[in-house]
Formats: sequence, C-alpha cells, structure tokens
Amino acid sequence: MTENQARQTKSYFWSAQLSSPNEQTGQLRTSHDILRLARVNQYRRRCAILVPQLAIESLPMRSCRAFCAILVLFLSCDLPSTTATTIVPLSWKELVYNSDFIGVVQCVTAGGIVAEYQVVESWKGPPQGTRLRIRTAVNYWEPQFPIALVGEKFLVTAFKAHDPTILTSTSSGGPVPLWWRQIPADYSLPLFQGSARLPLRGSNRPLGSLGSERTDIGSFKKDAQEFLALSPAQQELSVLKGLPTPRPHSASTAQNSGEDLTLKLNHASSVDEYVSTLIAFEAGESEDQGMIRYTLIRFGGAETLKALQNERIETSALKPAVRKEIIEGIQRRLDGLSAGEGSDTEKSNHEDTPSQESLDEMRRVLLGHPTDEQLYEVFEPMTRYDPDPVVDYLVHWVNRGKDWSDHDLGYALGSYFARNCIQNRKENLTKLLQAKDKLIRVAGAVYLTFEDHGEGVNHLKRLSELPGDAGAWAALVLAERGEKSAVPRAIEVFSTFGETNMAGVPHRNLQKRLLVLLSNSAGSSGVAQPSPPLSESDAETEAELPKSQAKQYEYFRSWWNTNQKKITISNPWAEILEKQKID
Repeated sequence: MTENQARQTKSYFWSAQLSSPNEQTGQLRTSHDILRLARVNQYRRRCAILVPQLAIESLPMRSCRAFCAILVLFLSCDLPSTTATTIVPLSWKELVYNSDFIGVVQCVTAGGIVAEYQVVESWKGPPQGTRLRIRTAVNYWEPQFPIALVGEKFLVTAFKAHDPTILTSTSSGGPVPLWWRQIPADYSLPLFQGSARLPLRGSNRPLGSLGSERTDIGSFKKDAQEFLALSPAQQELSVLKGLPTPRPHSASTAQNSGEDLTLKLNHASSVDEYVSTLIAFEAGESEDQGMIRYTLIRFGGAETLKALQNERIETSALKPAVRKEIIEGIQRRLDGLSAGEGSDTEKSNHEDTPSQESLDEMRRVLLGHPTDEQLYEVFEPMTRYDPDPVVDYLVHWVNRGKDWSDHDLGYALGSYFARNCIQNRKENLTKLLQAKDKLIRVAGAVYLTFEDHGEGVNHLKRLSELPGDAGAWAALVLAERGEKSAVPRAIEVFSTFGETNMAGVPHRNLQKRLLVLLSNSAGSSGVAQPSPPLSESDAETEAELPKSQAKQYEYFRSWWNTNQKKITISNPWAEILEKQKID
C-alpha cells in the first residue's frame, strides 16, 4: 500500500482532527528536544512573521521537571510551514471573560488528553477542593497525546461547552488511534492556550499561554479579579475595546478613517455604542461586510446579541442576511454549539448497508491494484460489511513506505480494522495474529482481549517478546491490564529515543502512555513519583542522544526494581475504555 493509498482510508480515520480543547498540560522536554531548541526558536520566528503573537503565546517552553521524558513540542520538527497549525491567539481578557473556570489545579489522576484535577485555588467557577476532569486539545503535528501526571500544577482558563479556538490554517496528517478514546470531561482548554505550568518558568513571557504580558501569578490574578469585578456588560465592552482596530479597505482613506475609528471605538461608553460605531464604519467599506461578521460573531456577547435582536441600535446599514448570520453565530457560541460532535469514527445508525453487487465490486477493486480514490471508497465499508477480504489483505500487507508518515502504518491499519470490524469479529481478529506486519499482529491481540480476555492476554504475552515498539506496545497493554511482570519489557520503550521528527511521535506516545500508568500506580500505592534526572548538557549533539536516553531508561528500570513490590498497578481509565472497546 502506498502512502497516499493509506491516507485515503477514509477522512474521519486519516484526517488530522482538532478535538475540542488544548495541550499545554504535560508539555515536557525530551532529551532530543533539548538538541532542537534552536530549531524550535527559528521556527517560532517564522511563525511570528505570519501571526505575531502566536509563536510566543501559544508555545511556551517548559522547564525540566518530574517525568521530563517524552513530550515533544508540536513545532519541534523540521516541517514546512504548510504542515503546521496556526491559530488566532486569544487575549487574556477573552480567556477570562469566556471561560467557565479559572484557577490553580493539581493533577490527581494522570491521563492522556483527559486527566483529573483538584482545584487548589479558584478565581472563577467551582470552589477549592472540587475535582474535575479537563480535556486538552490535540493536533496531528503535536500535541497528539498531551499528558498530565500526578502532582503537577497548572493555572488554567477552562471552558465547559464550546472550544474558542479559531484556526487560520492546518493540514491533514495521519491517523491517531488514541483519539478514538471518548473519556468524558467537565472542562476543556483551547488549542495551544489556556494553561500555564506552575511554578512559572524563567522567561520573559511565562504567562504567554494565557495571553498575558505579566511575569508573575500575583499580577495576573489582580488583572483577572479586577476584570471579573466589572459587570457582564462592562466586561464585554472591555473585551471589544481590546481588539485591534479594523483596517479600512480603501487605501486612500486608510490612515485618517482608521485613526478616527480607533478614537470612536475607544471612547464608546457601552456595547451599543461600540457596535453602532462598527456598523456605521463597515457600511461603506465592504460588499460582504466580512469584517463586522467576523468581529461580532467571535467577540460579541450577550449585550451585542440583545442590541441586534431587539434593535436597540440602528442596524439598517447591516444587510439582513449578515445581521441574521451574526445573531445566529453569537447565539450558537453562547449556547456552546460550536464544538465538534461525537467521535470521529462513529457511524450513523441510519447508514445504508451496501448491496451485494456493490460489495462484489469492492472486492474486485481491493484484490486488484486500487488507486488512492478507489481504496478510499472500499476500505471502510468493507471493514464493516465484508471484512474477510480485508483481513486477508492485511495479513499479507508489507509496509514498504519510505516516508516518515509510513512509519507506523501497520499500527494505524491494524487498529482501524480491529476496532471497526463487526462481522466474525473474534475469528478475524485471530487471523490478524498471522500478519506479516508486527504491529498489525499486536493490534489483533490488543482488540482480541475485548472479545476473549484470556486468549488475547496469552497472545500479548507472546507478542511482547517482539523487538521494538511492537513488543513494547504488547507489554504496555498487559501492564495496563494489571500484569506487573510485563512492566520491565514495557519500560524498554525508554531505551531508545526514536526518530527526532514526526516519525518518532508514535514511539513517544507509547512512552507517554507508560508514564501515565506509572504515575497513577505510584500515586495510588503511596510511592514517590518517578523523577528522572535530565540536564540540557545531556545531549548537546545528536550523537549524544542515545547516551542521554540510556540514562532515562536506567532510571526507570532502577525505579521499578526498587518499588515494584510496593506498587499495585492502577489504571483508572480501564473501565471506560473496556466498555468502549478502545485501546
């Protein structure tokens, strides 16, 4: 299967999705990240040219702390700018105004994408002592699997219903089976923003991820509390006044009219006056009135909505369709309807079953040499309605790809089929155990455990002896199911640092899953959290990376040997994932 063919195996499977809310949580530095700091900074400078605030506000570098073993920054790869994701960064007032919870939280249940926290200090929302789950946003170009570990503290601005992230660009990547997990969360964070690790790191903008120029928590808290002391209408006006002044479309009048507009908007004493001024300015500036649509749909609140709905202001300059679109857009955002719905892999219950004639044609296509588009059309429905030819295809499939994106195709293909195969499920999963590709074999065993626990576990024990990530994955799943004897093999995933580009992300995701398991197990067993030593001098050149990684591996191996008799394996997410039949 070619790279392009594999990528066409259905949009919801292969496309890079942006799940509601964010990753700041758990952004730790790996040994090879240290080597690449200069490259990250260089990439940031390129981003800053396109979106001046983005590079600094949304991508804070973390200081080394406990568990500084496996999370790469999403821009730490040598990728062309077209493969990155760019957002419109939120100001601190936007975050404070729109969020449902602001405060300091401490992780009490480690997790990937979703973790559980206890409120240490509340500025807005649930009081001190409340336990809540927070979901962090994911992005194919990283963070794919953001983690938070027991004991870590963060200052967050979290949202209950909607994700305020606005993308200006992104691009498709590959499949991330870990995103199929559907763990309920109480709150979520916007992509790349909304969270700052505590204690703050030493930099010139330690609160940049919260949109603030402050360098200490006390000053930022004072700003936030003063803002929250305002009435809702005053808060909305303050947010609107903090926006950049729209630029006139006519170059000949740009400077004078722009300065005049800025003056009028800054002197507005109410939301009604601000919106009226904006409408009057836009009336002669743009045919589609796109500027005011964007501004009010994104930033307008309850007062803006009332002004437009109740016609408290003169709106005749607004085209009826534009006014309707703005009202509906604000209402949807306030109602929390802008977030994506459901799983990216779930199918409608009303899906039409393909006819036998259609399935026969799909078989013919699959057994031939399908084009990218042909494979796109047949892989998904055949997995669900005619899996026998697909499982035979996968058993004989060999990964001949040479691109970084081909690195874990076996993991992706095997996981997708194993999760979505409905007919003769146990029989077909058992067939995958004979696949030429090691990762497909392990995928079959992993999902077989949901159908026949004993048989699946026995196969995983055998497969854990495989070299590389395939064996580590099998051992990790065994460990997550309480098999302490599998932990030493799983820990071997720390013995290599993996590729330093995107090809290494699946390897680091395995490391992160193990860190979550060790963190929860240590926490529930009353054992000190592992804290591997790592200094920036450990890996000054790429040639030194293996030595630096070896130190981490030796640390974890020693930590486990010292504590294994005192530790009871704890996987608080196991019951949820077991019901969902998701790895």
